[in-house]
Amino acid sequence: MPDGSGSLVGCLYGIRQEERFNAGGQLQVNSTEIFIGCHGDRCGSFELKAFITSRWDGLPGVGNQMNGRCQHKIVSGTGNGDFAGIEGRLDFKDILTTDDDGTVTSISFDYEGHLRLS
Repeated sequence: MPDGSGSLVGCLYGIRQEERFNAGGQLQVNSTEIFIGCHGDRCGSFELKAFITSRWDGLPGVGNQMNGRCQHKIVSGTGNGDFAGIEGRLDFKDILTTDDDGTVTSISFDYEGHLRLS
């Protein structure tokens, strides 16, 4: 990216996944994803391999999520448009907002990453 700062604007789509849920409440997901969007005036798409973990106080989608994070590694050679040749990784952390009872009312995400164009 030109100056090493800024943010991505676009959509991240999961296109297939494998899930595992253990008795301790941890959900693990492996997925392939595609990002379509822009970084500043550069636009295009690229694929990512993601590893997602979260902890729940019940079954996912039924109980409350307690925490979550994920790592998204850019798949070499998948960049299109202005993202041709892109390499790097994005890391997300779930920001959970709860009500007085501890019920999750919304989830947002902080992310940071390292992107490099060859």
